[in-house]
Amino acid sequence: MKVIGRLTLNRKKDESIQSTLTSLEIESSIYEDLEFIELPIDDPRYISLKQEMTKKGVSIAETKRMEFDSEEIETAEYLRMAPKAQWGFPQPEDDFDYLNESYDLSSGCLKCRQGRRQNRPFLLKGMPKFGRNDIIALFWVYEFIITEKLRNLIEKENLTGADFYPVRRYRKSAPRIPLPGIYQLHVANDLPPMSPKTKFEFVTDLPKNIESCGCNIAGKNLPAAQMVYDRISLKNAKDFNRTSEFIGGGAYPTQKIIITNMVFQLFKKNKIRGVDFIPVLIED
Repeated sequence: MKVIGRLTLNRKKDESIQSTLTSLEIESSIYEDLEFIELPIDDPRYISLKQEMTKKGVSIAETKRMEFDSEEIETAEYLRMAPKAQWGFPQPEDDFDYLNESYDLSSGCLKCRQGRRQNRPFLLKGMPKFGRNDIIALFWVYEFIITEKLRNLIEKENLTGADFYPVRRYRKSAPRIPLPGIYQLHVANDLPPMSPKTKFEFVTDLPKNIESCGCNIAGKNLPAAQMVYDRISLKNAKDFNRTSEFIGGGAYPTQKIIITNMVFQLFKKNKIRGVDFIPVLIED
């Protein structure tokens, strides 16, 4: 596993950026006034560039991601299934009113409204654009919508932990009929908390109503660290699972989907695209 750092620099604010990149033999991509650099964080050039920019007072935006080789993914017992193809928003969008339509308002924290649980189907404006994919995720909630083909594959393999919600068409003054041939992959099995060895990053610039709340549901991020579980805590795990933690540093964190290697192999065998797989670390 490698951790890849991505630096974003504003070329307009310091003309010496390009000469620094040239001297360090670093390639970059450019969009308007912004310059983007991606390198492993332990690459000496990456470290030198950060030091040089800090010395010159150049503002740097840094993000990190994990990169795994094919063997690490192939042999992982459990993996996080993360959205890659995304489309559309749950309805109604205005004032996040989809929460009233599809979630149990009494679940989660009553003060900051974090941690609510879905208990009714999602509403969409129309048929999602899958393209060549059989699975996509909705923006905001990052829940998976799948085709009938993928549902049949999952049911044929008798994979556990998931059921299939209908997805209904949203119309203010018309019947909310199910959209044909598509379903939500609804995962209801919550795993126990992760091992304390999981390295969360705690976000401090949360909205005031969340920051002042003591429930601590929001504010956890996993910028570039594997999820870690103790093996004994997975004794009741199914093929599809959710983290008990709500993760995502913004105002609306979500539970992440954890799958077994059987799910990964099914997707690989049938060339199911639209998701990324990130190995989870299991400790005995």
